[in-house]
Amino acid sequence: MSAILRIYANEEFRDLSIVEKGAELLLGRDLDVDISVPDDPKISSNHLRIRSAGSQFEIEDLGSTNGTFLKTEQVSKVILEFGEVFRCGGTDFVFVPQSEESAQATIADSGAVATAAAVPAAAAISHSLAEAPGFCEETSTAIMQRFELSKEIPFAPEEGESPADYAMKLAKSEEPNLCLLFLSYALEKRSAVWWLTRCIQEVECLLDDNDREMFQLAEKWVVEPNDANRRNAMAFAEEMEMSTPACWAGVGAFWSTGSMAPPEAPAVEPKDNLAGKAISGGAIMASVFHTPEKALDKQKSFTQLGVDIAEGKIPWA
Repeated sequence: MSAILRIYANEEFRDLSIVEKGAELLLGRDLDVDISVPDDPKISSNHLRIRSAGSQFEIEDLGSTNGTFLKTEQVSKVILEFGEVFRCGGTDFVFVPQSEESAQATIADSGAVATAAAVPAAAAISHSLAEAPGFCEETSTAIMQRFELSKEIPFAPEEGESPADYAMKLAKSEEPNLCLLFLSYALEKRSAVWWLTRCIQEVECLLDDNDREMFQLAEKWVVEPNDANRRNAMAFAEEMEMSTPACWAGVGAFWSTGSMAPPEAPAVEPKDNLAGKAISGGAIMASVFHTPEKALDKQKSFTQLGVDIAEGKIPWA
């Protein structure tokens, strides 16, 4: 039985390539591989080898820079069944039976494979939604430069210092808020929203039923990051006048991806730093709820939560 490889694009899975039984294909960012995904900079030039055997598929990472993941576990070689989602770089893929899911006519007419550019709308991949848990850059210096955080964090990281080590160093410095500020930008956006909900849960700072509903809307977006959940979280946060940490988790979800304009209007993408602004505001607010005199201790605990999330120890499922 031949299969269809689907790619997560425009907040839904779309057909990318037909994979015939017995096929051996290369997937990567290069245009001359069998299945090319040039729009994801986190996918390596030759990222993955696919071998098909009926309803099973062996995928083998070819030493890629950003890895291949099944759920939250990084894998080098693994056997997949239909319906199991795997991630290369920052993009999710899944195999489905061709008999149950019809391929797009443009792919079927081509006879075998197609690049992402040949699939309508596939170029607009929401990388922040399809990410693995982790940090958005490999080094603290790269994060500081990307978001211009040296204006707010006076302590420069050491050369090559990991985001986890730098965050823990900031937490031990006893300087208020710096560790939370850094982590809010350093975590991948979906992970950052999840982190804020875990911080809120740890200090039990939900005020009432409305706040609990707000919290649940933010959680729902993390688990199911579609546009409807994103907009619902933002609408409720606005209704609550951004008054609690849970509201800022909802705002962070809204500013993580998609368009800030109404659905019927031309898209206006959020700036890269907006989600970090929302998350940091919520995390600092959560640290001073109820017992502001214990804020530094709570910030250290929040930092450990962030590192654990980045390492995949607290999955959003």
